[in-house]
Amino acid sequence: MLGYTSIKNYRHTKHLNRLWNSEFRSTYPIAKNAFKSVLIENVHLNKNASFVALYDNEPVGFIFIKTWFNESGIVNENDKAYLSLIFVKKEMRNMGIGSDLLQLAISELKQYHNIKYLVVGNDMNRFFSGVPSEMNGASIFFVNKGFVQNEAVVDMIRIVRNDKVEELDTDLKISIATEEDKDGILQMCVRNNLRREAYLINEYFEKGGTGRRIVIGSIDNKICAFARFDDENKSALRVSAFDKSKDLGLINYVCVDSSYSDSNFEEIMNIAVKNYIILRGCKKIIVLATKNIQFYKKLGFSAYKYYLQFKLPLWEEK
Repeated sequence: MLGYTSIKNYRHTKHLNRLWNSEFRSTYPIAKNAFKSVLIENVHLNKNASFVALYDNEPVGFIFIKTWFNESGIVNENDKAYLSLIFVKKEMRNMGIGSDLLQLAISELKQYHNIKYLVVGNDMNRFFSGVPSEMNGASIFFVNKGFVQNEAVVDMIRIVRNDKVEELDTDLKISIATEEDKDGILQMCVRNNLRREAYLINEYFEKGGTGRRIVIGSIDNKICAFARFDDENKSALRVSAFDKSKDLGLINYVCVDSSYSDSNFEEIMNIAVKNYIILRGCKKIIVLATKNIQFYKKLGFSAYKYYLQFKLPLWEEK
């Protein structure tokens, strides 16, 4: 017998991780710890709007929804909910289970009158930046449900096995951040209305980050550029799924203060973060979820993976 229950009332969440990996272990595996931190124990998981489909008390599908009710004022995305992950067991597809899960989530989200959109991809703590382009069935599912497709984002890759650190001719003072730089980085985020970055950087330092994964560029002791990066292949699903090597570096985000928009600082910061990744022994670098394809091609990167993003209005727009 088929039935549904909210994540709030479901205790056997480890079975959901196994259910996902039963199909995607070789292509998009999710580690147990990652599944727990990104979904089950994530502070933004809406447990009332996230559901499990059960057949004879065995899980056959699930949907995870996140909402960002943040009282700090750092992040203001209260008008959006994010569909973080949806899955139906292969043998149980085309039976309406995915549609039921989605409708249950939407019905619950409509209890929050401030939430206007349900977004696929682009939430802050995520496995995917959208629907991988090769998952055609998932893309068709969202289109058929009334979702509007947004611009695609791309992961770009560069092999750096024989690359050397490049000399930088710039007015920027480049360095690895320290805890003392936190306020300066956050101030730059505020100046440029980078609410998400402010949230992520604040969260990084609050969880014990030392700054070693942030490159900063300063002029006259004022931070006017920064880049977030990783030099270890740990929990990111997209990276561990595509490349299981331990010598992989990630460029997560590069930003230059708007007052320097006419400068070459964006290119300088990308070269600087690439230098640090090489110095830490990485042989490949991936730029995550960018739309600046031509820019990164000029820096020696090539397209790696494509993701489609979708958005569904929950109310009729007037």
